[in-house]
Amino acid sequence: MQRSIRVRREVTPDMIRDLITTFLEDGGFNSWVAGVKFYTWNESNERQEVTYGDTWGDGSTFYEGRWSIDIKTDDGAIHPLGWKRLAWALEKQEMQKRTEAFFDESYDVEDASCIVQMAIFKEIVYG
Repeated sequence: MQRSIRVRREVTPDMIRDLITTFLEDGGFNSWVAGVKFYTWNESNERQEVTYGDTWGDGSTFYEGRWSIDIKTDDGAIHPLGWKRLAWALEKQEMQKRTEAFFDESYDVEDASCIVQMAIFKEIVYG
C-alpha cells in the first residue's frame, strides 16, 4: 500500500512574480497566447487594469495583494489566473516534478508554461 503525506509549503509573492516573468519574458506562451492583461483591486474594491511594468518594477506590491491575470488564448477565449488557480495547479499529483522545480527555483520556461496551463485549463494542452 502506498501512503502519502501532505506537506505545506509557502508560496511567496516573489516566487509568483518570477514564475509569471519566466512565462512571459522567455516565450512560454508564444504558440498559444494572444494577449495578457493584469488587474489589481483598489481600496474601493474596484478592479483596475495595470501594466506589466507595474507588476514587476522595484517596490511593486502587485503579487502581495489581490491580483489576477487574464490570459487570452489564440482562439479568443479569456482565462483568468490568480492565487487559487495557481495553488490548485501546484498541488496536482501529475504536476509533482514541475512543482518541485518551482519550489527549488530550478524550473525553466516549459515548466512555467505547463504550470500556467494547468492552472487555467486544468490540464496541459500545449505540450
